Amino acid sequence: MKEKDPLVSIIVRTKDRPKLLMRALQSIADQTYRPVEVVLINDGGCPLDILDLSGVLADVSLNYIQLDRNTGRSHAGNVGIENARGEYVGFLDDDDVYFPAGVETLVTAALIARNSVLYGKVICRKYSDNDLLKVVEEREVGETFDAGRLVLENFIPINAVCIPRNLLRSIGLLDLGLPIFEDWDMMIRLSEAAAFQFVDAVVAEYSVIGSATITGKGGVETQKTYREKVLAKHIAKVKAHDFLSYLQSIVDRVVCEKDEKIHELAQFLSEKESMIKTLEEELARSILRENELKKLLEEVLTSDSWKLTKPLRAAGAASRKFLARFKHGT
Repeated sequence: MKEKDPLVSIIVRTKDRPKLLMRALQSIADQTYRPVEVVLINDGGCPLDILDLSGVLADVSLNYIQLDRNTGRSHAGNVGIENARGEYVGFLDDDDVYFPAGVETLVTAALIARNSVLYGKVICRKYSDNDLLKVVEEREVGETFDAGRLVLENFIPINAVCIPRNLLRSIGLLDLGLPIFEDWDMMIRLSEAAAFQFVDAVVAEYSVIGSATITGKGGVETQKTYREKVLAKHIAKVKAHDFLSYLQSIVDRVVCEKDEKIHELAQFLSEKESMIKTLEEELARSILRENELKKLLEEVLTSDSWKLTKPLRAAGAASRKFLARFKHGT
């Protein structure tokens, strides 16, 4: 990139997940865009070796901040926002990764749509039992912006966004009363201050590892509690048509999923029917061959030559039996 390209600050919050953190930092180092800085907030977690971190990041600058105690996602995020120097800000949790062209894709669009929030698509991948080699569920997330629906459903993953720093600071910091969904609340408040532009490209992976769910982290009851809190905070922004549109989208999604399941089942049944047909054809061929062999054997047994040579075959069998007994001394 050119020297005049704006600095992008990537805020990374981490706690006691050094291996995953290194994976996340490597994905930042692999970005095709420069200049980039990482504002890394260690939220009261295990000590990290700055030399190791810098070694992974290579030419990406690092601002490492170690908090004395665990303060939660919102406070750690606020520390990152306050220390970011870039013209644009992105967020990458320590268990997620960018795809190599992710930042460049978002910044390129941001330079066209000035003073807007840019966001792209992500691939949501659920891994089995902390095994990053075994994906058990995967789906693509990303769609055009709808401010009313955003209050009802968080459809913009935090690692998909690129936000002008001045715009981010103008709306106030992350809500300390939200230990989760603080990013959703931030998006809603941003939607009141600026336009959102959707970039139809996959920019990152949202990783779900272990017992977390693909729709959020913290457990079902915790998610429910704070989802209700976010909704109560912003419910006045929702119009009647937003509710209707949201309900319709749920119905459409259920119908689509049902159709997909029916299609999968139909394809499965078709494959099984094809297998059964193949087995039936092989069985029919086997029966035909067996009948042909039986017929041939019957023809041989009833033939004149078979009858004429019967004494010779009997003599041969007796000779072989005698020789066998003689050989064994019986």
